[in-house]
Amino acid sequence: MLACGDDKVRMMGDRTGGVAALVWVSGHGSSWAETLCDLRDSAEFDSVVVAFDKRSRAPRIGLGADFEAVGFASLVDALDQCFAEKSPSAVFVIVAPVALPERVLENARDWLAKDGRIGTVSFLSNSAGGLSFPYHNAEVPVGAEGHNERTLTAELRSRGDARPVPITAADGAAILVSILGWQTFRSGGREISFRDPRLVLAALSLDGPGYGYVNVVDVTTFITRSWDWSGPSGSVLRDRDYRSVLDTWNGAALAAYDIEVSSHGGALADELSIARARTQGLRVLIDGSCLGPQEMGTQLLTVALSRSLAAQKGIRAVYLAVPDPSRVPAYVQPLRQISKITFVSSGGLHFPDAPEVDIIHRPYQPHEPIPWERWRALGKRIVVTIQDLIAYRNGSYFQKPEDWLEYRANLSRVASRADGVMTISRDVVAVMRQDRLLIDEDRLHVAENGVDYRDNKGKRAEPAAFVQRGWTDKPFLFSLGATYAHKNRDVSIRVWQSLKARGHDLRLVLAGATVPFGSSRQDEARLLIDEPDVLRLADITGEERDWLFDRASLIMYPTSAEGFGLVPSEVARFDKAALYVAFGPLAEFIDDPDAPKGWGIEELADRAERLISDPAVRRQAILAASEGVAHLTWDRCAGIMVDAYQKTLALSPNQH
Repeated sequence: MLACGDDKVRMMGDRTGGVAALVWVSGHGSSWAETLCDLRDSAEFDSVVVAFDKRSRAPRIGLGADFEAVGFASLVDALDQCFAEKSPSAVFVIVAPVALPERVLENARDWLAKDGRIGTVSFLSNSAGGLSFPYHNAEVPVGAEGHNERTLTAELRSRGDARPVPITAADGAAILVSILGWQTFRSGGREISFRDPRLVLAALSLDGPGYGYVNVVDVTTFITRSWDWSGPSGSVLRDRDYRSVLDTWNGAALAAYDIEVSSHGGALADELSIARARTQGLRVLIDGSCLGPQEMGTQLLTVALSRSLAAQKGIRAVYLAVPDPSRVPAYVQPLRQISKITFVSSGGLHFPDAPEVDIIHRPYQPHEPIPWERWRALGKRIVVTIQDLIAYRNGSYFQKPEDWLEYRANLSRVASRADGVMTISRDVVAVMRQDRLLIDEDRLHVAENGVDYRDNKGKRAEPAAFVQRGWTDKPFLFSLGATYAHKNRDVSIRVWQSLKARGHDLRLVLAGATVPFGSSRQDEARLLIDEPDVLRLADITGEERDWLFDRASLIMYPTSAEGFGLVPSEVARFDKAALYVAFGPLAEFIDDPDAPKGWGIEELADRAERLISDPAVRRQAILAASEGVAHLTWDRCAGIMVDAYQKTLALSPNQH
């Protein structure tokens, strides 16, 4: 006798309404030892019937007196007798050697009890035709790498959201058959002369929908189909010879099955994608078409997010789409050393050499139209990040009014059509609601950007202009940001001028790209006439930026609309304070009661003077900017995004 544990379940019970197991043994009896051990050690079954084709020799199953095989003319007769004598609510029919997880019917029994329309319940398996997993429609000897049926089932069930998924036909080596479905099938009056038990189950499930029943699959339960020397038996639903029989039986249903198992969309395809992502990790395509020669905020966040996503356990692969995969800028090069990251071509947002993925994510402002048809063909779901509505609300950033209107229309279109929308703060969510962007609540997620991609340990590079002017040892204020009007660089100039009038010997450095529309450059020019102590820098490198952070007496950041950078918190890592106005995202993340609440130049100059002159005030400002965002790391952001990706994948594709 094969030892399988000391506990024995009752093989022939008399309790009604439970679940019976019917094992149709064929081939080598020894191949069924694991199956019968699992059934005997389970408390889910009120009885276990071991049956065989009585036209064959009785199998020697090698389990002593625990099981007695009974001969039947066919599986139909065996099921008839099992339902008649045991009076179960359902029979778990096993037609090939399998290894079962613990509580294999945990979900299926509840579903049958709650919904009498369910005729059969199937399960994921390494060898189950269209329900094969992890390779769809491809049968393999074992399941997902590193798992067996128990660990894989535990992983699939870990999120606690099991639900029946409708399918056209039952498949696999183990199928739960409801008594109502079987009785209806048998009352149809058709002669069922199939000798192969798999044909009986296939015919039952193909007929079920015609009687109002539904076949479902439990995608959170995995059953291992054991392969012996003969290899996989295959699915009768996909075998040419068996299909000719089933086509005569119910050709229309068989055609529907073919469509279902070959489709990239629909309930089954979606749920298999969710299961695959849950156990093997998500495949994510990041739109990195912004990763050109200039390293600014958008580029920093794209690189930081890609690196942190690749470090997440729930990520299988990150495909980073860049303008030219063979030549990426120096600040992107370190990503080549990360095994999970693969560079692909952005190709004008068409990603021509990218593989099929679970998620396509545009992690920064979608300012140009998305080729939806291509993205839908490539990715299971589409996620976009909306960082702010600054340009959405400000027409001066566009050359022509119609350009602004098109930008607004595109952003509204993207927000309403994307499967998931990421935002960087609750303040952005509030603004989006004010402007009535059409985003369902369950598709909207807040993932605050990290502030840990900058520290005070990197290389420094003094800008050449400092050397040329002889400013290396001169005190200065540093204002970072492009010339967009909302960056208020003119306010920085006015505050600096007020400090100079109070006797402070300070220079002013303005760094950031010049923009063509909605720029403050004319206001700056008027203010800077006859002002020799100002240095305007266009594009600066990361090393130059850090040198300026490190040397500045104060960082000026009086922006009126924060996009995605938390500069006061970033410069706090350099033990520097920043002058800013507390509202929007800055007020959301930084709790500093002494930060200015208004735009009065003298009020701002007073605050700047205290930050420069009083070490205690400066220390308190640095602490406030640091403590409020200590939890904002890129690893945390990536973790939130992985969870949001999983939730997005679990939702139906957006039909807008």
